[in-house]
Amino acid sequence: MVGFEAQNGAAEEMRNPAKDVPVSVAVSGTVSALCYLMPIFGILAVVPASKVFTVVLSIAVSTLLLSYLVIFPTIVRLRRRYPTLPRPYRIPGGRAGLWVCAVLIYAWVLLGSWLSVFPGTIEPVLGIKYDFAGTWGVSRLTFEAFTLGTLLAIVVFCTLGYWWAQRRGDAGADFTADLQRELLTADQA
Repeated sequence: MVGFEAQNGAAEEMRNPAKDVPVSVAVSGTVSALCYLMPIFGILAVVPASKVFTVVLSIAVSTLLLSYLVIFPTIVRLRRRYPTLPRPYRIPGGRAGLWVCAVLIYAWVLLGSWLSVFPGTIEPVLGIKYDFAGTWGVSRLTFEAFTLGTLLAIVVFCTLGYWWAQRRGDAGADFTADLQRELLTADQA
């Protein structure tokens, strides 16, 4: 494997130097393609082709939104743990402003995540009629089976990847070393 210097200064290994493809990008692209192709093949057996795109798009949106449920609390935690680390931007209002923004955004992301994974569950509570089969072109059971099945596959795959990296002893090693270097530089400045 040949190394190359990424934009952020971190060295990454390349699978094929002639094509300039870092290993992490090649693996990420392959895994992403598999995760999004698996539900399509299962859906095609029970869903009309015209509805496949809508269901798959919903699965893609739900995975994106669910990732933000981890990201926003991390922002608050990192600001608390490393307050002296230089930041490219600041939220007005100091710590209180950060908490207000994080809680408001988190609430909206939580609502969006719920609605993308379980569409049509809040409308009846608000007294609004919701025709699930008419909207999605599939039954709720079919929709939820594919959505929750895909999310479960992603969680299992990520857990196995994390476990594998831990066994290798390199999970987060580069990030931790870079962060410690930045903290030392910030404290000395």
